Amino acid sequence: MNKIIFATLVIVLSLVLFNSKKKIDKLELQLKDKNEELKVTNNYIEQLNQKIKKSQKSDVKINEEDIINDLINKYLNKQESPKLNLSISSEKLKKELDNYRELNRFIPNKYPIDGEFNISKTFSKNHKAIDLSAKIGTKVIASAAGVVISSKQDKFLGKVLILDHLNGFITLYAHLSKILVKEKYFVEKGELIGFVGNSGNSKNPHLHFEIIKKGIEINPDSILTKKIIE
Repeated sequence: MNKIIFATLVIVLSLVLFNSKKKIDKLELQLKDKNEELKVTNNYIEQLNQKIKKSQKSDVKINEEDIINDLINKYLNKQESPKLNLSISSEKLKKELDNYRELNRFIPNKYPIDGEFNISKTFSKNHKAIDLSAKIGTKVIASAAGVVISSKQDKFLGKVLILDHLNGFITLYAHLSKILVKEKYFVEKGELIGFVGNSGNSKNPHLHFEIIKKGIEINPDSILTKKIIE
């Protein structure tokens, strides 16, 4: 009788160990896939970082119209005064415009709502963001290209999404009804990332939008513009 019980225990233990090994092997395979995914993502982010560091001039206020107008004026001066060194060639103009567009791609100066909205609450000492009132389901877009560093549910902010723009800028989008992108995803400027909602501690449908520059919240009105060089 004892031999039968012992044999049964051995069989049961063997089955448990076999199933445990299968689960461990599966987890190790999943971990390997995740590590490969993280490695690829980190390499891509590093390439973007290097590219931005070469092209960005830190702490320079971006003014699209002034920059573009200055370049065009210098180009036109070539025709008016060929002997002046102020002029630039058409090739130089194109290169400068391309460089500016690439830099502008990572600056969060695009309004984050694709549709009708009203500014229902402005930036202040006690409210370091702006609230954009809009209907539930209105499209929320990325204010600039960047990487999703957080996509979660918060008690107060509801469904909240945070993007790192790889240049000292971070943007936060809160009270969403739905989030369309996952953590570690790279999104382009103007890409659809979610929808306006009323989640969390919110009385009316709106988007709570923050811009953080080098760890400090700044007034989005100081950088947002509807006149974007696409």
